[in-house]
Amino acid sequence: MKSFRDRLKSDIVFLDGAFGTYIQSLGLSDGDFGSHPGCMEHLVLSKPDLVARVHRDYLEAGSDAVETDTFGANAVKLAEYGLAGGVYEINRLASALARKEAGAYSTQFSPRYVIGTMGPTGKLPSSTDPVLGGGTYDELKKTFMEQALGIIDGGADALLVETGQDLLEMKAAVNGAKEAMRERARELVLMAQCTLANNGRMLLGTEVSAFMAVMANIGVDVIGLNCSMGPTEMEQAVKFLSENSPAYVSCVPNAGLPEEAGGRVVYPLGPEEMARIMARFARQYRLDVVGGCCGTTPEHIREMKKAISPSRKRTPPKYVFFASTYRG
Repeated sequence: MKSFRDRLKSDIVFLDGAFGTYIQSLGLSDGDFGSHPGCMEHLVLSKPDLVARVHRDYLEAGSDAVETDTFGANAVKLAEYGLAGGVYEINRLASALARKEAGAYSTQFSPRYVIGTMGPTGKLPSSTDPVLGGGTYDELKKTFMEQALGIIDGGADALLVETGQDLLEMKAAVNGAKEAMRERARELVLMAQCTLANNGRMLLGTEVSAFMAVMANIGVDVIGLNCSMGPTEMEQAVKFLSENSPAYVSCVPNAGLPEEAGGRVVYPLGPEEMARIMARFARQYRLDVVGGCCGTTPEHIREMKKAISPSRKRTPPKYVFFASTYRG
């Protein structure tokens, strides 16, 4: 069967859609969290059957790869729930759970893959703000290495640093992941996705070009965007990555910009409308990896799979980009 790395060379890879917003729609209750209310990552211990159902629903819809329930499974985030000592085991179990479901849907000609997700810690090491800042580069690198070790041991095919808001933290996460791969003597695909504010920059003002330059130069295989925005709002950044990225390009938007309706948050893009936009993106920008973030469902993935046709792979440009810090 093709490895995930080989699949990237020849095909568009379809990820899954949202985890949090989708699992809530399945009737998730406070009791499902056990003694750690609100901790989504603890569900791999307290409600593994429900997490497995999320994976199955996306695999049934046509996802080539499912993402582990490990977005906030780093020591900093888990400490908020009294679970800092469970980092390795929670990540290993989540990865093994996704691996089991992906394996059940894999065939020789249609292998399914597991993407180990690593979200932000909530620390902003680039910031000098006494409240928002905190956490040194070395501390964060060690934090992400610990998380990556569990994901690798559970059987993942790739490590994804996602929803990045601070470029220094993302660099620490990628290098922590690389350290974990060296420790285990395993080479996984490395993916990195930042999230953009309304001004088209990361939270602390980093431009997409700087994000791309740093990630490419530290060996990331797939560079892209996720969360915060719908596909339309991401288009200029996606266009830039398509024209300039030396790595594969991913696009994993929300189902539009969130809106409030009846006292709850909703996402306006339905499956068919979002699939039409993503099909144009895939054709026009020759995307390598597509999927959905907040507000997307298995139906969104199913419609994307129908709408997006195979296309000639993008030829990465030969440009060389550099990035540096400055103080205004």
